[in-house]
Amino acid sequence: MSVVFGEWQLAGEHQGLNIARTESLLAPCAPDSFGKYSSPGLIVLHSGLHSLPESRRETQPVVSRRGAVIAWTGRLDNRQQLISECEPGLTSECSDAAVVAAAFDHLGTECLAKLIGDWTLSICEPKSQTLLLARDPIGSLPLYFSVTDDRIRWSSVLEALIAGSGVLLELNEAYIAGWLRSFPATDLTPYKGISSVSPGSLVRIYRGAVFVSRYWEFSGSKTIRYRDEREYEEHFRSLFRQAVARRLRSQGPILAELSGGVDSSSIVCMADRCLKEAGGDTGALQTISYYDDSEPNWDERKNFTIIENLRGRSGIHIDCQGTWAAALNCQVDRLAATPASANKPAAYIEQAYQELFQRGHRVLLSGIGGDEVLGGVPTPFPELEDLLASLRLRSFLRQVQKWAAASRKPALHLVSGTIRGFLPRYITRDKMQTAFPWLNPEFQKRNAAVLATGQQRIRFGRQRPSFQENLDTLASLQRQLGSQPLPRSPAFEKRYPYLDRDLLEFLFAVPREQIVRPGDRRSLMRRALTGLVPHEVLYQKRKASAVRGPIRAVATVATKMLRSKPLLIASMGFVIPEELNRAVKELHTGESTQIVPLIRVIALEGWLRNLCHHGVIPEPANGLKQTVSARKLERRPMRVRFYDFSAERKHQERR
Repeated sequence: MSVVFGEWQLAGEHQGLNIARTESLLAPCAPDSFGKYSSPGLIVLHSGLHSLPESRRETQPVVSRRGAVIAWTGRLDNRQQLISECEPGLTSECSDAAVVAAAFDHLGTECLAKLIGDWTLSICEPKSQTLLLARDPIGSLPLYFSVTDDRIRWSSVLEALIAGSGVLLELNEAYIAGWLRSFPATDLTPYKGISSVSPGSLVRIYRGAVFVSRYWEFSGSKTIRYRDEREYEEHFRSLFRQAVARRLRSQGPILAELSGGVDSSSIVCMADRCLKEAGGDTGALQTISYYDDSEPNWDERKNFTIIENLRGRSGIHIDCQGTWAAALNCQVDRLAATPASANKPAAYIEQAYQELFQRGHRVLLSGIGGDEVLGGVPTPFPELEDLLASLRLRSFLRQVQKWAAASRKPALHLVSGTIRGFLPRYITRDKMQTAFPWLNPEFQKRNAAVLATGQQRIRFGRQRPSFQENLDTLASLQRQLGSQPLPRSPAFEKRYPYLDRDLLEFLFAVPREQIVRPGDRRSLMRRALTGLVPHEVLYQKRKASAVRGPIRAVATVATKMLRSKPLLIASMGFVIPEELNRAVKELHTGESTQIVPLIRVIALEGWLRNLCHHGVIPEPANGLKQTVSARKLERRPMRVRFYDFSAERKHQERR
C-alpha cells in the first residue's frame, strides 16, 4: 500500500505548497519510499509502503507513453492477465503501477473495470487539462479531493488536505449525523468543500467542473444455478482459496487476526493450505489474538487456541484488560482528520505492532465482511422476499413455516416482516429521537434522512430482492471501511479476503437458500470448509460480546467529559447536555446497555477538541453554533455532473 498527494494550480505556476510538511503527513502511513513529479502548476507526491515483492523496484509517480502522470496505490491481483493483454514488453518483474500505466495507454479509462484488487488511482493529463480519480469497487483504500476556482488537490491522507488548506474549515453536518447514526456516506468527508471518491466510481475534473460516473458495478442479472449442491461448495471453496491466495502476495511475513471465530479461523486455515501448496513455509504467517479474561462473556482464548494447536505454533496474544478507557481518550499531539482517527491505542498494544513492523510485517489479514455476506446473521427475509416477488406463493408459505419453527417466531411475524421490506421507507423507518433523546431536535430535523434507520425499500420488477439486500449490506460495509483511518506509526496494509470482488460476485449470484437455511446459518461456508476448519470452530455458537469492561469505561470517560467546559458537541448544536448526562447515568446504573452511540459521542467530542487545538475549525463563542469559518472560505461549490459512461469512447476519440 502507498499514499499520494497532488496539487494542480489551474492558473499556471505552482505556488505555496510546503513539500517537506506534506511529506511528513504522508510518511506515517507509508514510510518506506518517497517520490515526486513536478511541472509548471502540477506536483504529485507518492509515499510508499513496501508490502509487495515488486515494491522496492517501484518508482512513482509513473509517466505513461501518452504523457499521463499516474499515481497508484494498492494491490493488483490480476497483473499477469493484464501483462499478457496490454503490452508485450512488460514482464512479471514490473511493478503494479507500470502494469496499470500500460493498461491505461492501451484501453484508456475502460481499463478501470479490469483492475481487480484493492486500489486507488489518480491520472493527470496535462495536454487535456484533465484529472481522473478512481477507486476500486469495494473501497478499502481512501482517496479524497477538493476543487476551487484556482486549484485541484487530492490525497489518500485527509490530514494532508486540511492541514494545507490555508483557511478555517466548515464542518459537514451530514457526515456528523452519519457518524452518530452508524457510518457516513462514502462520498462525504467531515468538511464542506472536500469530497471522497466513492467505490467503483470515476471522477473526472476538467476546468473546475466535476463529472462523476460508475465504471463498474455488480450485476443483478447474473445468476448461478447448479443441479448438485456439491458444485456450489466446490465453486465457493475455489473462490475463497483464490481470495486468500491473492492477499498472501507480500514482501515479508504476514500477520492475520485470529479471534477464534469462524471468519478469522477460516482465513488462517486456508492461508496455511495455500502456503503449503505453493511450497512455502506456513511460519511466514503469524497470528495475532486479543483476549480479556476479566470478561465472563469473552472466552476468546479457548477459541483461538484450537487453531493454534492445529497449526502447531502459538501466535501473539494481547491482553485487552484495562485498555477500554485508554482507547477512548483523544490524542491532541497530532492532527486527527476524522472522529475515528482521534483515539490512540494503549501504549503496549502500539508497542507490539511496532515490534512486528520492525520484523518486516507489512500486511494484516482481516475477517471483516464474513458475517455479513456468508449468513452469520441468519435472517430469513431475503429468501422469503425472493419467493414473494416471484409469486411462488406455495414455496413462500412452506419456507415461512420452516423458518418459524427454526427461529421460534410466529409465522405471521415473518410474513409481515417480508411485506414490510417492500413498503416505502418513510413508513418503515424509525426515528433517532426515541432511541437517542440526547440529540438536539434542530440537528435531527436538518438531518432526518441520514438519521433514520432501516434498509432501502425492496422494489418489484428490478433485481432479485436478495440481490438488493446484498447491495445494501455491501454499502454498509463500504461506509464502515471508509470511516476507518489508515494505519500509521506503525504503518501496515489491511486486506479483506471476504470482500474479494470475484467471491462477492459468486455469493450475490447463487440462490439465497445456499447461503443460509432454517436452523443452519453459514450453510454454504460450513459445507464447503468441512475438513479444512476444525468442526468445533466451524459449528460453534455465535460468540458473545464483551460488555462489562466497555460499559464501565464508557460511563467513566463520558462522565468526565460532561464535567469539562465547554462541551463542544453542545456548543455546536449536536446534543442536549442534560439528556446526554441522563443517558450516561442509565448506562452506569445498568438501566441501559447502549454503549456504541455513547462511544461515538465521546469520539466526536474528542475529535472536535483536536480540530480546535490544531486550528482547523474555530472554537465556538457565546454558546452559539460556530462551525462556519471566521473568515469566509474562498471557494465556490463543486459543479458535479453525472454522465453516461458509455460515451467514454467517443470522448477519447474527440481528444
